[in-house]
Amino acid sequence: MKHFTTLSKRMVLILLCLFVLMLCLWTYLTIQTIQSTLFQQKVSDLDQLIASSADYLKLYTDGINNSLLNLSSTIEVLNNPDLLPSVITSFQKEHSTKVYNVLYLASSTVYSNEMYLYEVVQPKIYDAFLQKAFASTYEGIQWSEPYISPLSLQTTIALFKPIRGAEKRIILVELNLQDLTRSLSKQIDDASWAIITQQGNIVYQSTPVTYQVDQPHVFGQDAERLLATQMPSGSLCMVNGEPYIFCYHKKALANWDIAAFMPSKTFEATIRPFVYQVLILGILVLAVMEVVTQFIGHSFSKPLINLSKKLQNASDLNDIDLTTECNRGNDEIGILARSLQELQQKIKSLDKKQKELMEQRRQLEIRMLQAQIHPHFLGNTLSCIASLAKEHKSDEVSSSLQALIHLLRFSITDTNSLVPLGDELACTESYLKLRQMRAPDLFTYEIFVPASHASHLVPKLILQPIVENSIVHGFQSKHKEGSIVIISYEKDGHLLLNLQDNGTGMDPQRLAAVRSGTFSSSSRKEGIGLNNVFNRLTLNDPNSKGGTITSTQDEGTTVTLDLGLAPHPI
Repeated sequence: MKHFTTLSKRMVLILLCLFVLMLCLWTYLTIQTIQSTLFQQKVSDLDQLIASSADYLKLYTDGINNSLLNLSSTIEVLNNPDLLPSVITSFQKEHSTKVYNVLYLASSTVYSNEMYLYEVVQPKIYDAFLQKAFASTYEGIQWSEPYISPLSLQTTIALFKPIRGAEKRIILVELNLQDLTRSLSKQIDDASWAIITQQGNIVYQSTPVTYQVDQPHVFGQDAERLLATQMPSGSLCMVNGEPYIFCYHKKALANWDIAAFMPSKTFEATIRPFVYQVLILGILVLAVMEVVTQFIGHSFSKPLINLSKKLQNASDLNDIDLTTECNRGNDEIGILARSLQELQQKIKSLDKKQKELMEQRRQLEIRMLQAQIHPHFLGNTLSCIASLAKEHKSDEVSSSLQALIHLLRFSITDTNSLVPLGDELACTESYLKLRQMRAPDLFTYEIFVPASHASHLVPKLILQPIVENSIVHGFQSKHKEGSIVIISYEKDGHLLLNLQDNGTGMDPQRLAAVRSGTFSSSSRKEGIGLNNVFNRLTLNDPNSKGGTITSTQDEGTTVTLDLGLAPHPI
């Protein structure tokens, strides 16, 4: 009961562990999906902000361009040069929030709304603009790189346009970048941004206030560096040790690039509520699964507990009634019950076979006891010994009596015991000597068994019946001297013993009868049959294959005994 309770708990624990792993995987994938979706949304929002900012800048600069074109046209048709200072001053006052200074530059004449400062400073930078304008055939408005105005001392951009006429002259305005970017920063209030020219000069860069680390950080140089690497827009990058989303539009305005940085904290804060919701949902599902797995575990373990009780309470496996479990169908319990039922049938079959083998062995032992000393053989042997004694052949009498004593002593001990092969061969040799005493010229024998095989244990009295068959059935009707050769050898890891004679042999029909155990002879009706010897070998050692017999009529018979695994397999 405790075992299956533990099994139930283990099943529940395994199911819970699997579900927790699946829940963690699902939570991770869900959070990743949410994060990816929000990230893409933030990138899209930032892209739209940059696009709208670029549109705003275009509108802003288009207005200045149109005003500059109008001013250029006015100057071109102006007949009185003395009116130029008032026209320029009036234009600057009209656009004072957008324009720092307005200058009219000719080869020999300069007019500016800050004429006094110009005459004091005498800046040479404007001469470069004049030369650049007339070095090109382009008569439209040109934009300069960022520089610090010598008149306003502010970072500015110059917009200048050639004026048609006989003399080389241009009209130039310096933009108020603070006014331009002040309106732009309202459009991108949660991001830092920069405007960079194609030559890599920073037109403007914002200084973030909300997402500072230790000190304020400007992003113009970072934008210039990242644009140079051609990093895809919408990528994550590290700026001042913090992760930022980096988006940009190339040539958004007058060949200027607009880049924006948004800290990843903005969308991480948005993700956090979704993460909490996913975790809460996961905990609720986990609680439900706890109940479900407990129920599933109990439904699986209860039939096993009932089956376990039946097995524990039964004194014999064959007494267990498995009808209920077998009727469950093709589930695990039903399959297990049917397997146990098949096992019951096999056990019954094995019990029956075992009883048959035990009965066979009992009969065999009885027949062995009856045949250990054949009365006729014993009488003839004693008669021969008496004749030798009358002839005063004391040496032959002594050796014969020793052989008979050895045979009798070996035969009357426990028939179930195992004996070394050397002892079995010694008993067989005693029997052969007594046979030779009665008929000296009937046969000869040879035994070739290595000393390493002599200690191998074999059932008692397995050789004497075989050599007796050779003498009685193989040599009695043969006109020449018979021969018995006993050889042991190893093959395929087994120890084999060959008993070969050159007797009369057997025809195929008689050989088949002997092999099947159906052959019977009146002279051997009380002897031990060859098949019984084979059976004793297999009963003694499961590794033994018993034995085989081959015979050729008028040539002889060979019996091979499998004595089991060799002492030293080859």
